[in-house]
Amino acid sequence: MVWTSQGNCRSDALYTWHETLFPVNGLLDTFEELTVPKHLNLCIGDHAAPEGAGLMVPGPNVPVEEALAWLDHHVLGVANAVPDWKPVKSQVMFEPAVREDSGSWGEVTKRTEKLYLGAAAGGQDGTLGTDASAGWQVSFTTGELTEAKAVGELLTTGQQEWKGNPKTYSTGKFDRRYLATWTSPAGARRVRGTPRVQLTVTPAAESATLVAYLFDLAPDGTARIITHEPYTLTGATAGQATTVSWNLQAAAYDIAANHKTMLVVNSKDALYSDANPALTLLKLGSTAGTEAHLALPLG
Repeated sequence: MVWTSQGNCRSDALYTWHETLFPVNGLLDTFEELTVPKHLNLCIGDHAAPEGAGLMVPGPNVPVEEALAWLDHHVLGVANAVPDWKPVKSQVMFEPAVREDSGSWGEVTKRTEKLYLGAAAGGQDGTLGTDASAGWQVSFTTGELTEAKAVGELLTTGQQEWKGNPKTYSTGKFDRRYLATWTSPAGARRVRGTPRVQLTVTPAAESATLVAYLFDLAPDGTARIITHEPYTLTGATAGQATTVSWNLQAAAYDIAANHKTMLVVNSKDALYSDANPALTLLKLGSTAGTEAHLALPLG
């Protein structure tokens, strides 16, 4: 984030969708509250992937050039295009050429689609659909890392995303002993904003950590990650069901018409600490009146 001063405070910020050091949601809340001239540039990749090369070696680099233009205008008084910029410019994963302008972060989401988590049938994974479903339960063992994870390698994965080569996940390797999955029918979706997950959890102890991942599932069973976020329930009673909800990190991602939306929940990710007793049974489900669902922001 760059702060400049010329009589009043101005703010120019650059963040990445898959930021592993400073997740984007907290910045978005602060940015919306600012009343001074401001600009937010949301880019593909992880920490410093978009601007890193431009800061180290000569050559064209759009994020750096735009930051310098902002400083030129607000510090040096240069007459340039900065006053005509809309406050928010977001790059669509993983399409570097697609950048969308918005008058505010709140304008990015046009509507919200509620996809209900459905019970697994016949040993298959659960469903994401339009009909509310309650009274079911699925369980898995905690304490094991799985192939469903936030990043492959810190920073390196994000650098590859910036270059147009995002990590590919093989969903057939998602070990269902240690996670649960729900998948929608195929359908195009323009994810724009902050997804939210709600479900009922029955922990084996006084605390439990869940990590939710949203994937773009291709017809061949491979997937790309859209977003994720952990959540830790504390002060719980072992064996007592509690309905919880939490926001995933914001995203801008286009799901193709022949692709599916997949939600995965496990108990452990190498990027985070967790509060699960190892090798205990964690139960997830849906309760009438607070049915388990994924609230998907669309643009």
